[in-house]
Amino acid sequence: MTSISDLDMLVNRLAASLKNDNLIIPAMPELVTKLSRLVGDSNVTTKELARVIGSDTGVTAQVIRLSQTLRYSNPGTTITSLPAAISRIGLNSTVSMALALAIEQSFYFRNSVVVKYCHDEISRSFMVCSYALTICAIRYGIMPNLVYDYVVLASSLLNIGYLPFLVEVDNYVLGQGKGYKLDYEDLKTAAEKIKYPLGTAILRHWHFDKSFESVMCQEPDNAVEFYANSLAFAKQFIEYAEARGLRLRVPKNPDEAYVSLTDDKSIADIREWMKEQGLVEERE
Repeated sequence: MTSISDLDMLVNRLAASLKNDNLIIPAMPELVTKLSRLVGDSNVTTKELARVIGSDTGVTAQVIRLSQTLRYSNPGTTITSLPAAISRIGLNSTVSMALALAIEQSFYFRNSVVVKYCHDEISRSFMVCSYALTICAIRYGIMPNLVYDYVVLASSLLNIGYLPFLVEVDNYVLGQGKGYKLDYEDLKTAAEKIKYPLGTAILRHWHFDKSFESVMCQEPDNAVEFYANSLAFAKQFIEYAEARGLRLRVPKNPDEAYVSLTDDKSIADIREWMKEQGLVEERE
């Protein structure tokens, strides 16, 4: 059977590696590396971006599918090619979206408990993304592309701190043999202890903007803009709704995660909560 001490041992090992500056940071997937170089590049072309994304068939298919969701839909046109999808979504938005999709695809594990935990955390980040986008839509009215792009990308980074720890756990459990049973709740507790320092180390190693470090801890930070704090606000609202038995929408995939909520009851609940928190004016 698993024991908390086993997981604490792995947490302490990673914490010591961080302190001694000898943590082996997971290599950034090749597609993520290429896309990261294009973030904020005003000279990138549709052809160049299509060539980069087109190297991954899974991400390509999802970008094409996402280009036909409500946010970008044009009933008179069916999108069947990557360049057409990029044209509909926009260059900068496509970079952010493809980067988010590529990061999500880097989570692969063998142990069933680790797989379930990872799946649950990704599902949770999908929900946070959708609610954050809704909160921004209520706050801004018409959501600027910059806001949308940032929230989508930031939501995919929420789980990046789990990666080194889950790799350690997955390998450790595999080495213990078939009789070793990993406890889900113990894994969750241990992961919460190390996710933020590990995630911060990875973001710095991958040269992401420092504002994403604030987003990762999911606590509001006065040093960043409202839209960066929107993921923290989304987390707070979800916890508020769960405590009161309010209905929550749980997106099943990026198609559902990367759009705002539209049903009147959900929007009314969120707007009322935002008023209580002073995030919108009463007159709105």
